[in-house]
Amino acid sequence: MVRAMTFAEKNKDFVIRNLVGSERTKSKLLERGFCVGKKLCVLTDQDCNLVVKVNECKYVLNFSLANKIMVEEA
Repeated sequence: MVRAMTFAEKNKDFVIRNLVGSERTKSKLLERGFCVGKKLCVLTDQDCNLVVKVNECKYVLNFSLANKIMVEEA
């Protein structure tokens, strides 16, 4: 089931299925390794910020940006 990353459970692997938003937003995500087909894991969810692990790198994303990444359980 595809859903926004903000609804993903912590410490589970997910696969990125789609990036929604403007071209500028998509390019920023792609530059950081958030590509369709890549695996990611939500490590923590605090104060409307998510700590996410992609390609062995950790990123902090705010709620609105994380909401633009559509994921499916791996």
